[in-house]
Amino acid sequence: MARVAKKVTKASTARAVTPKKAAPAKRGIGRPAANGNSVGREKLLKTACDLLKVTPPGKLTRFMVAQKAGVDPSLIRYYFRDRTSMLAAAAERLGEQYTEKLDASRKAAADAGHTDLAGQLATSVGVEINFAHFRRLLADELLGAGTGAAKAATTQIAKHGLQVYRDVLGGGDDEAAALLFIATVALASYAPVARSLYESATGKKISQPAMNDNYGEFVAGLLAHGVSAGVSTKPVAAKPAASSAKPKAGRGKAKG
Repeated sequence: MARVAKKVTKASTARAVTPKKAAPAKRGIGRPAANGNSVGREKLLKTACDLLKVTPPGKLTRFMVAQKAGVDPSLIRYYFRDRTSMLAAAAERLGEQYTEKLDASRKAAADAGHTDLAGQLATSVGVEINFAHFRRLLADELLGAGTGAAKAATTQIAKHGLQVYRDVLGGGDDEAAALLFIATVALASYAPVARSLYESATGKKISQPAMNDNYGEFVAGLLAHGVSAGVSTKPVAAKPAASSAKPKAGRGKAKG
């Protein structure tokens, strides 16, 4: 009987099936669970802003952001219904960072006694160069988007810029402040390609931080000189269109 029991035990052991591990449940499309490992809107937005520093806005996609953040693309589609809404949210966040940085830099410059026109412009240009990717985002993607979020972001940023450059000029002339703001942004937006152009033109190598410093100082001096020289900032009145009608020929004298 002992032998039979032993055989039965061995047979039972042989037939025992190891239970399979349950497959992890796939996360459906929707709001992620609230736990320490979840990736939410803030993480995705930060990832998008970081990518915009090294990626032209026209090439950034929701899939790239999801891939960089290490999440399924369905998650980013939950938070941002389309690419434009993602870029508008990124612009709003970068705009907040830009205004905070600009205000802090201007305060630090004022505390250090750099309150003259050249000193204030140098501070503003330095911040603009560091946020050149942000300006490209506005110009290339949002100004023509036509959505409410895009318009709100650009309007808020433009109004803050106008106020800053009105202060730089000592207040008063909105026309001059707006044009100075636009000129500063336009010149600073070329900072990302300034290094390669400089090296191609001169045959000299230069680091990116040194290029930013040199280019920023030059642009600030250029703008300060133009403003100090009294360059007209008033819009030129449109000239009346020349008449295309030919003058009527005068009547000849009557024969006597």
